[in-house]
Amino acid sequence: MPSFTPALESLVDFYRLEFFPDGFPGKRDGDELVVQPIYGTYVLKDYAQQYRAAPSEELKQALRTVGRAAVSRMSDFKGSLVFWYEPDPSGAARLNRRHYSGLTQGYYALYLREAAEITGDPEPLDAAERAYRSLTIPASEGGVLYPGELGRASPRSRRSRTASSLTAGSPPSRRSWPTPR
Repeated sequence: MPSFTPALESLVDFYRLEFFPDGFPGKRDGDELVVQPIYGTYVLKDYAQQYRAAPSEELKQALRTVGRAAVSRMSDFKGSLVFWYEPDPSGAARLNRRHYSGLTQGYYALYLREAAEITGDPEPLDAAERAYRSLTIPASEGGVLYPGELGRASPRSRRSRTASSLTAGSPPSRRSWPTPR
């Protein structure tokens, strides 16, 4: 896999980031390499930024590899595509039950879309749209959308306002999605 930008490279040791054989970035935990769902978004973002600055076939292929590895770990949920966080028996996880994160899903919607634009492959765009759709599933049905005052969708907390503000309604058209920075 290509090297990372200095910004992500400086966090590799902190995150204990290593790649699985299929190209998904995992977290080294002793002798075990474990899946940390959000790690794929960090790498997709990093490779996309590098590609935008200096396009190369190596970076394009890396985006394909990491994108496919991430999508292969996702599951269909009520017509959407989610990357589940599994319970952590050690108690280190914030939630010790199977769940998905609106933040992680929002990042996958954004960076899989960007991977599709760069590679020209339709599969990441479909996955991005389905990941976005997961943000519209009410929490009462196992999703991440919480009802707010006057029945409008609202974030669970102020910290999540950006990602959850995207959840009211259907996914934006491909042309109206924000361009990642």
